[in-house]
Amino acid sequence: MAARRFKFVSPGVFLKEIDNSQLPKLPGAIGPIVIGRTRKGPALKPVQVDSYADFVEIFGDPIPGNQGDDVWREGNGQLATAYASYAAKAYFSADITSPVTMVRLLGVKGDDAPSDSGEPGWQSENAWGMFLVPSSSMGAPFKDATLAAIFYGAGNSTSGKGFAVGLKGLGLTGSSITTIGQKTQGTVIKRNSDKTYTLILTSSVGTRNKEIKVSFHKGQNYIRDVLNTNPVATNSKVSYVTSGSLADAYWLGETFDESVKFQSLTASHAFILPLREDATISMPDRSHEMSAGASGWVFHQDFGQAADYTPKSLSTLFRVHALHEGLESSKSLIVGV
Repeated sequence: MAARRFKFVSPGVFLKEIDNSQLPKLPGAIGPIVIGRTRKGPALKPVQVDSYADFVEIFGDPIPGNQGDDVWREGNGQLATAYASYAAKAYFSADITSPVTMVRLLGVKGDDAPSDSGEPGWQSENAWGMFLVPSSSMGAPFKDATLAAIFYGAGNSTSGKGFAVGLKGLGLTGSSITTIGQKTQGTVIKRNSDKTYTLILTSSVGTRNKEIKVSFHKGQNYIRDVLNTNPVATNSKVSYVTSGSLADAYWLGETFDESVKFQSLTASHAFILPLREDATISMPDRSHEMSAGASGWVFHQDFGQAADYTPKSLSTLFRVHALHEGLESSKSLIVGV
């Protein structure tokens, strides 16, 4: 080592200057750690936020609970109060300069948990469609028919077991008809005089039945108000339902209110058809722990003959995955090509 960098004082003694003109950065303030549910954001990861505005940007507004009764449309995250968001809001409202470290909770399954032991979510084995058709089209009953609602249920409806849905009312000849099961699929039923349709819901091979009137305009008997719209209610491992409601056997999925508004307010008829082609087609299993949303696959163009087109044989190219788990990305993001 060069001797000129040292000042010799006496044998064995050297002087060396240490530059302390740049002081080390002091550690930042340590705020509270808040653990709980939020509307959106990274799950099971600590995220430090410095202001309430940043908190809302990342994790969303507080959830007051007792909202989102239509679970299929709005998700089940708004049924119970999320106190973590309120705790963070109260802390920032106190004008304390230290940040908040937020850890969002979502459902996970224990490493030692056995299979099929209470995963959140639901399963469905069949789907039924309710179609409306203007009375003016009765010369050709299926002309101008519009899909109005989709019902999902458990059990194999194609074999006559499990959940099924039908209609009750007057047929085109004026006789009383109840359409339930394979023999009466597609039978057209006239609308009731009070502008409603009478549904027949059945489960457990017809041993449990429920008759209920529905309509497609807001107000009394509105279909999304009088039927079960919570798919989680069909999962007996994680929920309980009111006896006699049949909510453990089915839920109302999509309703196309705008498409059928005119038909539901004017003279029209209805019929029910199964939407599942056969029992060999597997419907999605939605009982699983938290996961990030993903778009459908983008696949390559088929240059073959139209008669030979088989979607399942095409190669998948790519799909888009959300960075955060939960339902929020599916509701707030749109992927376009």
